[in-house]
Amino acid sequence: CDQRVEALDGALTLELRASAEPEAPRRINFAFEKGTIGLRTPWGQRLTVPYPVPFQLLGEEAKGWLDTVYLSESVRVSRGNKGTAFVLRRAPLP
Repeated sequence: CDQRVEALDGALTLELRASAEPEAPRRINFAFEKGTIGLRTPWGQRLTVPYPVPFQLLGEEAKGWLDTVYLSESVRVSRGNKGTAFVLRRAPLP
């Protein structure tokens, strides 16, 4: 499962990779594995650095779940195990 968050019109990105496993009927269990932070310089260059969180050392803290509240062809609205709401948009197919 890959997640990408963009801010500042794409100048700042956070990309996370997690293993994911469905749990019936509306829950997805996940465990973060790695991440990167991307920055676009004023000169248009893209810099990428590792996300500074040692997921393997966090154990259970790197795991969580998302319950699906709404699902359509292009949008999923979920609530996470820590109470956070997420609106996830399906990326267009290449």
